[in-house]
Amino acid sequence: ELPGLKNRQSVSVLHTKIVADKATEIVLQLAVEDGVQVFLNDQTVFDQRGIERPFLRFENITLPLSKGENTVYLKVVS
Repeated sequence: ELPGLKNRQSVSVLHTKIVADKATEIVLQLAVEDGVQVFLNDQTVFDQRGIERPFLRFENITLPLSKGENTVYLKVVS
């Protein structure tokens, strides 16, 4: 719970860049309780919103990387 934001959701966003020598796939493993969205190069590759669970669940998300720089955003709602 954030100070001053009782009973309200919070959102966290992570941004990173991955440089690949060639086109390839990698697996992103997440442990989440609430909603999460994953974006790769401006495309949604995973979208699990609106589910609140009292336990962690593990998600394996395949990211098809392009040769060169790839932009990844994770948006987590809790």
